[in-house]
Formats: sequence, C-alpha cells, structure tokens
Amino acid sequence: MGGSTSITDFRDGVQILDATLRDGSYVNDFNFTAAQTKTICRALEAAGIDLIEVGHGAGIGAGRSPAFESAAESDEDYMIAAAEACTEANWGMFCFPGLGSPDGIRLAASHGADFVRVGCHVTEVESAEEYINAAQEAGMFVSANMVKTNAVSPSKFAAKVQTAEEYGADMASIVDSAGGLVPEDVRRYVQEATSRCDLPIGFHGHDNLGLAAANCVAAVKAGAAVVDTSLQGYGRSGGNAPTETTVAALEKAGFDVSANVPELLRVGHKHVGPLRDNGGWDPLDIAGGYADVHSEHIPVILEYAREYDVDPALLMREVSKHDKVYAPPDLVEELAESLNAEDGGSVADYQ
Repeated sequence: MGGSTSITDFRDGVQILDATLRDGSYVNDFNFTAAQTKTICRALEAAGIDLIEVGHGAGIGAGRSPAFESAAESDEDYMIAAAEACTEANWGMFCFPGLGSPDGIRLAASHGADFVRVGCHVTEVESAEEYINAAQEAGMFVSANMVKTNAVSPSKFAAKVQTAEEYGADMASIVDSAGGLVPEDVRRYVQEATSRCDLPIGFHGHDNLGLAAANCVAAVKAGAAVVDTSLQGYGRSGGNAPTETTVAALEKAGFDVSANVPELLRVGHKHVGPLRDNGGWDPLDIAGGYADVHSEHIPVILEYAREYDVDPALLMREVSKHDKVYAPPDLVEELAESLNAEDGGSVADYQ
C-alpha cells in the first residue's frame, strides 16, 4: 500500500482527496494514460495530497459497459501505475455496483490500493452492501458515496449513513452530484449525519453554482473529515472543487491542511492547464487570493521574482505580511532578495 500513515489518521479533522485522475477523466474522454497517472500521482504526493483517486471516471469495470466509452488504459494498468507512483499518499479507486464487481475491488486490493469508494444512489444504499463487504474482507478502507444526496433530506441521509455503517463502511460521503447545494445545505447534511453516526463524513462537490470550494469549507467547519477536489476543478459537468482554491480557502479559514498551495498551483498549471481549451486558470490569480495581494501589484512582484529567480507566489505572501495595501518596489525587491531561490518554483512555472 502507498500510504506511510493510516488513512484513518485524519489531520485535525480534514484530509484532501484529489480526484483529478478519476473525475477529471470525464472531461478528456477517459484518456488519461498510465504514464500521466504516474506523473500526476507523484506530483500530487509531492505537494502533500493525502488521498489520490485514479481510474475510469465511472469506476472499476465501467470501461467494459456499453454505457461508457472505454478508457485509454485498463483498470489494472491504472492500478499498477498508481501503486508504482505512490509511496506516501494513499491511493484508491471508485466502484459503482452493476458497473464494477466485487472481483474488481479484490483486484485493486491485490495491487495495494488503500481505499475504494463504493458509489450508490442515496436511495439505493442496499446495492452497496456486497461491495462494502468485499472491500472489508480485502482489508481496504471503504467509503459509501451517496450519489445525488440532495434527493433526500438531511435526516434521511443520516439514516442511510447508519445503514452503510451497519454494512461495515469506514466512511460515508455526501455527493453533490448536480452541484446545486449551498453552504447551509452542506452544513445541515454533515451535522445531521455526525450527530447520529460514528462514521467520518466526506464531501464530494461539483461547481455548477461556483460554490464547490465554499461548500468544502462549510463541510469541514461542520465536522467533515475528507473533502474531494481536483486540480483546477477538472471534473464532470461544472467541475469539482478546485484543489488549489479549496486548500487555500481551508488554510485561510484556520484549518491545518498538509498540502502546499504554491506547489499545487504549479502542478495544476503544468499538468491540467494544457488539457483545457483556454489553458486553464491563471495560477497567479489564485496565489493573489491566497496571499491577499491585489492583482494590480502582480507586475512589480513578477519583475523582482524574475530578477532574483524566486517563486512569485511565495513573494506575494511575504509582501502581504508587510503591506496589504501597497507593494512598494523597494520593499518587493528587498523581500525578493531575502527569499531562497531554491524554495518553490520560478516565474516560468506560472506562465
């Protein structure tokens, strides 16, 4: 198994599960290669991501279903790639009853998968029992992901979580499949479940209303243990909660998150930006929000970041510590000169 620490060792109540290589495959027609899987897994691990999900967007076995296109690689190829790449992070896959099979879960376990997330419509939790049992028997951490959670009330969702707990699930996740929940909705779902069940609760949000990152923060404030993200929000429909902005927002909200925001900005820009028609988000815009630096100051920060070959995102943070209103060139130069050029990246990594 990849993880050097237990998957249940939640860091101050929150871990990040990056689903770029799974949910993001809906965007590129399931064309992530084994080589890309290795590269992105390693980059996410180096950036401090705890949990990494790989494979066909619809999960184990979906590539053999007439309902979906086949992926660029087989399920087993993705398993092998993730197992080779992850030495610190925990990796796993998704499985939807009827598309995947218990044998597919056992195959993932044989390749060292740390977790599997069994997807089921929130109204059909019973369909997950056999799959949860298979994962437990294989020694895997298993989450019951309640797809289309918004179809039931928070109280009924909590009852479904109790059912999943009886089946032996280690976690249950709210899944905002349509991206229609607002933070107050998320708070109610999490609080209702945590008040009635012992299972840790996760949150998987989509960004159709532009609220996915805010919903992740609301989920964690309400007691969620894991939130799902993807680099630059690369995911199905309106996309997922962006890893970069979600981690930044959680940090600013006072939560201790293991991931490194500037490193995530570079990883997303390098590996996901080119997959987007518009080149993806500008990582320096996110860095500015993270550091509380107005965009009008980016030119002078870039000027001295280039001159002293330092990371502009790190320079923004230093400038903000000294002055949140202005960015005097002499201050920016002084701070650029004080930074270690070996820390972080360079201007080229953001352009």
